[in-house]
Formats: sequence, structure tokens, C-alpha cells
Amino acid sequence: MEPYKILMIEDNSEIRKINRYVLADCGYEVVEAANLAEGGALLEKERPCLLILDGELPDGSGFDFCRELRKRSGIPVLFISSLVSDADVKKGYAAGGNGYLTKPYLLDTMIGLVKTLLPPGGSDKTGRGPDTLTRTGCDAPCNER
Repeated sequence: MEPYKILMIEDNSEIRKINRYVLADCGYEVVEAANLAEGGALLEKERPCLLILDGELPDGSGFDFCRELRKRSGIPVLFISSLVSDADVKKGYAAGGNGYLTKPYLLDTMIGLVKTLLPPGGSDKTGRGPDTLTRTGCDAPCNER
């Protein structure tokens, strides 16, 4: 089985680098985009099981992107954003997000949310889950089933 594929749309290259490293170390395959245009194309091409999405990007709002995405997909969306007010968090959930982390955040918290948002039986090399990677049960058009 192939690992779960995660698409991360984040304009900060350092955050992308750290998140990619940590997620890959846990056994996930990570595809990255620096903006919504690139991310939208990769979403269709790569068919990830989870989208990690910044709330504010150079070419638009992650919230608006998620709202549009919800019209055609149920892929889990985890917002990671510097927008930290209660209103911003509510806006993320109202747009269709399944989780919301405010920057700065603990990497263990991010991993915990990723595991929660992915279907059971997923990737984990830390000993806290099965060693076998699976896509079974992904309700989104996940990877290439």
C-alpha cells in the first residue's frame, strides 16, 4: 500500500519545509504548493487524502478556496493560519474546514490533528499506529484508488 498523500498549500517556505519533514518522518507523502493556483492544480492531479491549507495566501483566501472546494469534494481540510481570533477560527470551520491550528503551533498537535482527520489504519512510524499504510476508507478521491 502507498502512504496517505497530503497536499499542503502554504506560502511560507520555512513552514512548508518543517511540516514536510515532520509529516514525511511519520510516513506521509507530502505534496506542496506555495499558492492557491498551484494548489488547485495539484489537488486535481495528485488526489490527496488531506489538505493542509493556510488561511491567507498571496493569491487569495484559503477560506474562500475551501468553500468552493466543498461544492465538489469532501476531502478533510486542516487550516494552519496566522489568523488567530475566535472569529477567524469560526470562519475556517464555516468555510468547511475540519480542523484549525493557529500559528505558532506544536508539531505534535499538527500530527495529532492529521491522524484524527485521516481514515483509520493510516501511516505512523512513531509506534502510535499501524505500520502498514492504507487508503482504505478514504471518503475523498484519495490518491489513485
